Amino acid sequence: MAVNQMSRFLCTDASLSDEQVLHLYVQRWNIEVFFRETKRRLALNKYQIRSEKGIQRLWMIASKIQEEQVAFIFHFAQNGGSIPALLEMIR
Repeated sequence: MAVNQMSRFLCTDASLSDEQVLHLYVQRWNIEVFFRETKRRLALNKYQIRSEKGIQRLWMIASKIQEEQVAFIFHFAQNGGSIPALLEMIR
């Protein structure tokens, strides 16, 4: 059984079309999921960042992200990717 759900999105830029707002929402979705999960699983939504444990968690996450970025760029370059193509991907 299919369920129809109506969704509404708020956007402060009234010049964007419905399709553009939806496109931006889809692009941002993974970021929102990441923030929600880090808050839930690592308790980063609390003031633990002031504690030693919170700082260690933040450094661990930052280090992992940096490793993944370097690995991605390396593999992208190994497969013939150019700097302009890489920059276009992240825009």
